[in-house]
Amino acid sequence: MTPEQIIDYRKELFRSQQAVNTPPVAPPRPVSSTITIDLSPGMPPPVIRLAPGFVTSMVFLDATGQPWPIADYSIGNSKQFNVQWDSKKNTIFIQSVSHFTSSNLALRLAELDTPLVISLVSGQKEVDYRTDIQVNGHGPNALAPILGNDLPQASSTFLLSVLDGIPPNGSKELVVNKAFGRAWIIGNRLLFRTRLTVLSPAWLATVSSPDGTRVYEMPKTPLILATQDGKTIRIELRGL
Repeated sequence: MTPEQIIDYRKELFRSQQAVNTPPVAPPRPVSSTITIDLSPGMPPPVIRLAPGFVTSMVFLDATGQPWPIADYSIGNSKQFNVQWDSKKNTIFIQSVSHFTSSNLALRLAELDTPLVISLVSGQKEVDYRTDIQVNGHGPNALAPILGNDLPQASSTFLLSVLDGIPPNGSKELVVNKAFGRAWIIGNRLLFRTRLTVLSPAWLATVSSPDGTRVYEMPKTPLILATQDGKTIRIELRGL
């Protein structure tokens, strides 16, 4: 072969290798996010988007932002999904083997009886690089909550459940702007879970977590005044 033929051959070989390794569609867009898992019955499971050639990390945290160690896991389709975990910490790595496949991942967290089930899908336009999964509950490493108004044990346990995002039995959730928080009515009491500071009406009891979330117990009212960044906010409650 002449030098020119060798150069032409190498160019063709390069183009062939490029064509073989070029995906038919654009690579998925990487996404990092935080999702909250509600353990209440009937809540849909979270969805994690995967892609071949990309590793996704899932980091599990409790309601106070502390690591919640994984106890064990089970993958629905072990042939199509590769899972790596060091059997100790709160992070699990997962990767899909092929496009357009789906399955689910069931996990048990340390000292939590309720298993977590996560849907897995592959071949989407976006891929989750890292997902911080915050579970509405207190894990073994949880920071101690701050109780206000000298709450008795029964009342503090009741409000701590609401602090975890779990509504009390027999309560009715009210319609409120989700940017302000969530509210439930039970009997003649109103429970308001928020990051704001309530000014009015005067609350009967309160409990807060280290991440700034608070739950207020107050008389039933259609209007709450609160402060955010020094500004007074009117919060209307509907559905009383």
